Amino acid sequence: MASNQVNVGAPGVTSGLIQFPYAASFPSATHGRGPRVVLISYNQNVDSSSNDEQIHTLRSTDGGAHFATVSTDVPLTTFAKLGDGSLLSVNFRTARPLEAPPGPVDTTTPPTETPTAPDGPTPTSDTASPTSDTASPTSDTASPTSDNASPTSDNASPTSSSASPTSDTASPTSSSASPTSGTATTGTPTPTKTSTSCFDDESTDAKPATTVFTTTSWTSPDDGATWSSPRLGTLTTTTPMRFVYFHRSLVVGLHGDLLTTVYGCDEHSQRYRTLLARSVDGGLNWRISALIADEGTSNEGRSEPTMVRASNGDLVAVIRQAAPVNPAVCAGSRQGASLVITRSTNDGATWSTPVPLPGAGLSPDNASSADPQLQMMPTGAMVLSYGRPWTRLLVSEDGTGRSWSDLALTDQGISSGYTSIVPLDARRVLLVGDKGSNWCFAKDSGAHQVGVWTKSVELRPSDTRRIDLQSRYLNGTLPVTTDMSDETSSESGPAAVFDGSVDPDAGAVAPGRTGTFTIDLGGTNVLTGASLALPDAGQSAALDLSNDGQTWRTVAGWVSAGNYAYLTDRGFAAASARFARVRVTSPNGPTRLAELELRTNASTFEDDLVGHAPQGFVTLPAGLPRVAVVGGGAGISSERAVRLNDISSKEYPVMAMGLPAKTTRNLELALRSNRVASAFLISLDGRKGTAYQRALHLGVFPDGSLRRWTGTKWVNLSGAGLVKSTGWAGVRINATTSGANVYVNGRLFSRVPLTPGTTAFTGIQVSSGGTAPVGDDMFIDQWRAS
Repeated sequence: MASNQVNVGAPGVTSGLIQFPYAASFPSATHGRGPRVVLISYNQNVDSSSNDEQIHTLRSTDGGAHFATVSTDVPLTTFAKLGDGSLLSVNFRTARPLEAPPGPVDTTTPPTETPTAPDGPTPTSDTASPTSDTASPTSDTASPTSDNASPTSDNASPTSSSASPTSDTASPTSSSASPTSGTATTGTPTPTKTSTSCFDDESTDAKPATTVFTTTSWTSPDDGATWSSPRLGTLTTTTPMRFVYFHRSLVVGLHGDLLTTVYGCDEHSQRYRTLLARSVDGGLNWRISALIADEGTSNEGRSEPTMVRASNGDLVAVIRQAAPVNPAVCAGSRQGASLVITRSTNDGATWSTPVPLPGAGLSPDNASSADPQLQMMPTGAMVLSYGRPWTRLLVSEDGTGRSWSDLALTDQGISSGYTSIVPLDARRVLLVGDKGSNWCFAKDSGAHQVGVWTKSVELRPSDTRRIDLQSRYLNGTLPVTTDMSDETSSESGPAAVFDGSVDPDAGAVAPGRTGTFTIDLGGTNVLTGASLALPDAGQSAALDLSNDGQTWRTVAGWVSAGNYAYLTDRGFAAASARFARVRVTSPNGPTRLAELELRTNASTFEDDLVGHAPQGFVTLPAGLPRVAVVGGGAGISSERAVRLNDISSKEYPVMAMGLPAKTTRNLELALRSNRVASAFLISLDGRKGTAYQRALHLGVFPDGSLRRWTGTKWVNLSGAGLVKSTGWAGVRINATTSGANVYVNGRLFSRVPLTPGTTAFTGIQVSSGGTAPVGDDMFIDQWRAS
C-alpha cells in the first residue's frame, strides 16, 4: 500500500522510510450495510531519538481493499471509538510542561531533535544490553557505528507513532492471505547520536524527572475523514518519572472512565515499567492509577504493553521484555526474552504477577517479540500478534488468555516486527506490517525496498456450517420483520445484526425493554445452532423456530445472568424451520441485539478458507487447488462455494467425504456449471458384502443432461439443459439398498436402480469426468449428507 527505495546510510537521508504501522477499524456509517472503516498510520522518518515523528495516515472505506490519504495526519498508536461515536487518538510521546508538545510534523520539514526523546549509548551486543532497543520508548535506531539499534529504539522511537504485531495464519484457526500491498518506500538514514534506555548519566542528565507531562490528542466526528486540531492535556504520575509513553490500549472502564497502558522510566531507573492510566474527561487528562508490571529482570525492563477486556471481563495485558534490534533479527534471528502476560480481575486496580504466555509449544524462544498486540474478535476469541523475528500469531479460543494455540508463523520477510491486526468481520482480520526499519539494513549496504503491506487473515471455527445471512439480507432474499428498527446511530439498523460486528452501536435497537427480530429463510432449513451477542448487561434472549410463522417452538435461550458481549453459541437438536425469531429483553431499555448467526447441517463453506480445500472433505490431487473454496459471491445468495476445476490432462479433481457404512444414504447439493467439457460425476460408494463397489454413478454432461452409468454405458435420465450455467440446480438423492430416488430442484425426477448386490453405502464423491477433455468447471454449495 506504500513503498519506496532507500539507500541505507546515504549522507543526508533523514526521511522517506515507511515503517511502524498502526491500524484501527470500526463499523462504517452505513447502518450495517457496508464494510468496516480501516485507518492506518505509519512513520516516514528514521527511527532515532534525534528525529521527530513524520506521520502519515491512510483511510479505507471498503474494508482495507483501497486506501486514501486524509487531510490531517494522526498517529493511531493509542486509539478508541468513544460512546458518542467520535474517535480519539492519543499521541505516543509526552513532553514536560515547559517543552514543546509532542506530535507529528510536516514531512517537508527537516527533522529536529525533540526534547521528549531519551538519549544514551548504543548497546554493545545484539542481545539487548540494559540499554537495548526497547529501553527508550522513543526510537529503534542504529548508532552510526553499529548495526544494532539504540536501546531507545524500535518500540519507543520518537519517530514512530505506530507499531503493531503481525501474523497471517492462526492455529488452530487457519489463515488465508490476500495479496499484500506494499507501496511505501524510504531512504534509511544513519542516526547521528546514540542513546540509552532513559539517560546517559543521572548526575548530568538534562531532562530531570517530573510528575506532570503534557499529552497531545485528536478527535474525529466523521470516522477519521477529518480530525480536530491537537488538544493539549496532562498526564500526572504518582512518583517522578523521566519519560512516559502512551502505548496501544484504550479500554472503557466499568464506570465509564477510559483506561490506557503506558510505560516509562522512574527517576533513578534506566529500565521500563508498565502502568495503567485513567481519564475521566474523555481522554484529555490522565492520571496513573496502578502499576501493571515492574521492571522485571530483563535488560530493557517491561515496555510496549497491549491490553484488552477479556471475554470473562478481566483486563489482560501482554508486555514486551527484550527484543534486540539489528539486521540479523529483521532477517529471522531469534534473540531476546519472552513476552509476559498479566491480568486484573478488578478493573485495573491490582494486577497479577507477570508470567510467560501459557500454551503448548510456547517458550521464551518463540514468544519473544517487539510490540505485541491483543485484539478481541466478535466471536470472543483473543488474538495476539507480534514480530521479531518475522511475524507471528497466537489465538486464545475462549478469549481469556489463559491458554493459547500453537504458534503460527505468518510472514518471513524482513520486518521491524511492528504490525497491527484489526477485525474486518467476525472471523477475519486485516494484518498490517512493514518491510523493515532503518536498523534492519547494514550501513552502506545499498538500496532496499521498504514499505507497508496488508493481508487478510481468517480464523476458521471448528464448525463451518454457518448460513450467510448477511448476503441474503443485502440481496433481498432474507425478509426481516422486527420492532427493533430504531437507527440510534449511523451504525445501527437491522442490517447491522448480520455485519460480523459486536460493537455496541452496531445492531438492531428497540426503544423499550423488549424487542423481536424475525427472519424468513425462504424455505425449510435444518438448523442445528445459533449464536448471538447482546451488548448490555442484564439482557436475555430466546430463539424460536417455526415452519409457518404462526406456531413457534423455543429451542435456545440466553439468561439474564450471562455475559453476551461477544457471540455466544447455543447448539440444539436438528430442527426443520423456515422462520427464526429472536426475543430480546433488557432490564431498562433500550433493547439491543448486536449480532445473530444461524448454523445448519449442510456444508455452506462460509467459514472455510478461500483458496483452500473445504474442511471435512478429502480432495485430490492432494495439495493442489483443483478443489478449493472461492469467494466473491460464488455461493447461492452467499459469499462462498466450492469450485471443482479440471485443468490437467494427467489428473482429474475429486472431492470426497467418508461416512459410516449404512443401508441408507441421503445426499443434497447445489450445482452451477461454469463449463462441462467431459462430465461432472456424482457417486455413492458402497459395498457388496465386504467388497467395495460403486453403488450409484450419475453424471452431468456438456449439454446439461443428467445420466446414469449402468455398468456398461451411460443412459439419459433427462434431456438437455437440466443443469445450466446461469443458475443453480438442486440435486437430492435418497437411496436404500433397493434403489434411489433422484430429485432435481425439489421435484422427483427419477427412480433408479443401484449396482446389483449393493448391501451398504459408505462414502460419497464428486469429480470431473476424467483426464480428457480438460475443462470441467463446476461450483458446489449447500452439501448435506447423511
